[in-house]
Amino acid sequence: MQVWSVSARTQRAIVRRVVHNQRFQTTTEVFWFALARSIVSVGTRTRNVYTLKDGVWAWRSDEEAVAKAEKALADAEKAKEEAEKELQDYKEEQAHKQIVKRLEEQIRALEEQKKLLDKQKDLINKQIDAISKQIAAYEKESKARQDYIQNLINQKEEENKPGRTTMRP
Repeated sequence: MQVWSVSARTQRAIVRRVVHNQRFQTTTEVFWFALARSIVSVGTRTRNVYTLKDGVWAWRSDEEAVAKAEKALADAEKAKEEAEKELQDYKEEQAHKQIVKRLEEQIRALEEQKKLLDKQKDLINKQIDAISKQIAAYEKESKARQDYIQNLINQKEEENKPGRTTMRP
């Protein structure tokens, strides 16, 4: 009986395929475990070696082949555990990358919002400057009117002072 075994190199290649290509993960595992289990079961059920044991010749299963098959199964289970760990690590890494991506998008959105708020602030400052200039102009005009009115009042008082005669035509 020929025993199929999976080399460590092949197992690592399978693990890489499993981890980096999630859609093949289940099929690959199912295939290798089914193969390893079938090798063990065929090895234990097949009576293909005629051996002398305890003084009796009989057809028995090849113990060496069964041992190799069991080792292949143990290697496949170890590869499965490593693949699951690497798959979990890969999923966590992808989740972290997704979180980082969303945070970067939020940062870009906040930066854009800051630019818009800065523009709005500049417009408000320009409006404040324009209003301040209008207020200064109104104050200047008001001062000029107050001075004019005060001059008229002073002139009237001068005209109405006793002892001063004014000639009217």
